[in-house]
Amino acid sequence: MSFLSEIASAFADIAGVEAVAWCGSAALQKADSLSDHDLYVYWRTPVPLDARKQVIAARASEYQLNNTFWELEDEWIEPGGIRFNAMYRSCREAEEEVHRRLVQHVASLGYTTAYCFICRKARRTNRGSLGTDAGTTR
Repeated sequence: MSFLSEIASAFADIAGVEAVAWCGSAALQKADSLSDHDLYVYWRTPVPLDARKQVIAARASEYQLNNTFWELEDEWIEPGGIRFNAMYRSCREAEEEVHRRLVQHVASLGYTTAYCFICRKARRTNRGSLGTDAGTTR
């Protein structure tokens, strides 16, 4: 799936991006015909809308940017019909969330294991040398 490496590389080239994780049903090979590819982009400094648009618009036949119903997200469909959802998360907030779950043992209904799983799968970016690892693009 070279398209995942291409997308991860494009996001990794944005200043402040620390990690890109590929998770969800597609990454776990449990996808159905309605599934999309979930990408989590972890940042030390917020990822500017213009930079996100540059990555997505170059690939997409359709896209929506800056959705905020659950969290900051961008969605797009590639010309072949593959659907993507990129969610942008602060590394500091992710570290605090993992600390609450694994150190303080504070559960969050329906979300604790999913959040810890995603963070465990995330790998730091090494600009120019991205690969896949069990559902993770780093």
